[in-house]
Amino acid sequence: MAYTFTQFKNGLRALFGAAQTNVSGDGGGDVVDHVDRLCERQVGPFEVAAAAASGTSTYAMLAAVVVENECDLKSVRIVVDAALTLTATDYIILNLIKKKSATWSATENIGTLNLGQTSAWSPNIAGRSKTFTLATTTSVLDLDPGDTISINGTLAATNLLGAPASRFFFNFEEK
Repeated sequence: MAYTFTQFKNGLRALFGAAQTNVSGDGGGDVVDHVDRLCERQVGPFEVAAAAASGTSTYAMLAAVVVENECDLKSVRIVVDAALTLTATDYIILNLIKKKSATWSATENIGTLNLGQTSAWSPNIAGRSKTFTLATTTSVLDLDPGDTISINGTLAATNLLGAPASRFFFNFEEK
């Protein structure tokens, strides 16, 4: 039987003592935390150009990442290049959609963020990242080779504001 990546992670933890703690400025946490960070990788940026206001969303199922290895999605962040005009009612609902089959399905929605909604984007600072709210079930965030993560936007109103140029960063943990 082949030596798996999970066995490698567990071996590292055992070698250094999983419960040992080091808070000397290296991020703190115990050996489990450090090994988990070693097993993570960031993908991005996936860039989307600025768009003028229109009656449609500028994020129409844009394929952002194709997964090449089995992994879990840990986090997704967006950074905008310019200040957003915030509103309580007229904003873009961004959804991360995982495609595993020939058809898109709402059950494959793995994360959301309301771009430009007043309550979701304060303080409003260009260049500051905001994190998506990811699905709560690990089975949804589990990705296999060939899975695609796309960004889809729907309008909460008429999109009088458009959208600034933005970049998306994905953080995965190897399995």
